[in-house]
Amino acid sequence: MKEQNTGSLALPVEPAVSNSTAGTRPFAQDLRFNSPIQSSLDSNIGSISFRVVVNYSRRLERLIADGEYAWANSDICTKRFPVAGKGAVELEFRLIGLDRVVETEAVESELRNRSLRPATLQELLAYGAICRDMHSQFPLVALGSSWQHPCGGHRVPFIWTGRSGRLLDLCWRENRWEEDFHFLAIRT
Repeated sequence: MKEQNTGSLALPVEPAVSNSTAGTRPFAQDLRFNSPIQSSLDSNIGSISFRVVVNYSRRLERLIADGEYAWANSDICTKRFPVAGKGAVELEFRLIGLDRVVETEAVESELRNRSLRPATLQELLAYGAICRDMHSQFPLVALGSSWQHPCGGHRVPFIWTGRSGRLLDLCWRENRWEEDFHFLAIRT
């Protein structure tokens, strides 16, 4: 597969369950993966999985540019979100949708129960550079990175699509997450 000059590369994952979409969540039936993405749909837990190589040595500004966002929140910078890690690592990503309004603690508990951890900003940006159309159907949050706002509370990064296109923004970690929000997670 070709890297597409992003520093991240999606790799196929063997399906974990049958490819049947009967009884799956409504959004899952409408998802379309463009090459080079291949995924598996786990209809038992409402998640989608795939492998991505994340290059932790890339600068944050480059990772943001790779995603070609129509707008990026200026608070998403190395001063507030320091780059961590070195080198390229292949990870199994999962998109988790819970289909209900939940608190952050409930999301984190659900991820732990599934042997997952919340994705970091770098991982969200690697995903965003490759899977440009996927999150147009729902906002996608990375709970693994946060910044304490001067007014109190913590901000976490998320990708969503607005009228002007794909957007990289921050929202309050202390939010109650509406049922359309999804969470990027990594298999531990």
